Amino acid sequence: MILTNSPQRWGLISRLQHWGMATLLILQWFAGEFDDAFGGSGFHVSMGIGLLLLLLLRLAWRLYAVVPEPPAQAPPWERWVARATVWAWYLLLLALPFTGLAYRHARDRDTSFFGLFNFPRLVAPDRAFAHQLEEVHEWLAWVAVALLALHLLAAFKHQLVDRDGLLKRMWSGQA
Repeated sequence: MILTNSPQRWGLISRLQHWGMATLLILQWFAGEFDDAFGGSGFHVSMGIGLLLLLLLRLAWRLYAVVPEPPAQAPPWERWVARATVWAWYLLLLALPFTGLAYRHARDRDTSFFGLFNFPRLVAPDRAFAHQLEEVHEWLAWVAVALLALHLLAAFKHQLVDRDGLLKRMWSGQA
């Protein structure tokens, strides 16, 4: 079991980051939709801070690790879309927690990470600004859902149409 990436395959660290964050992001979306049903427990906020911290680790790993080459038969436009999608995910996964945190702060609410610490305030309390931030945060969440759908469709295309082993590389690390 190889921990680090090579030009041909994703290592265990990258694969755990990918699948772990994917799972947490889906849970986070449901937590955001249903947090009020559980009395506004703050689970969504804590998960958002956790995802932000994991994203920072993932970005550091991305700068350190080799990025495997795309499948040899992938046309240039597909390679470009793949790179753009990766960076769109990173920007989105930065924007979502920051708009969520700023929204909470504009509502004059604390942002506790599972009761361990409070995230520093990003903005002063302001109800009108809070409403705008809430709208942006919710819009970004739906952009994430759309990007996830695009990502899944691309994975299935690689698996069922191209048959290039891309999904196997991300799932098991085998080239």
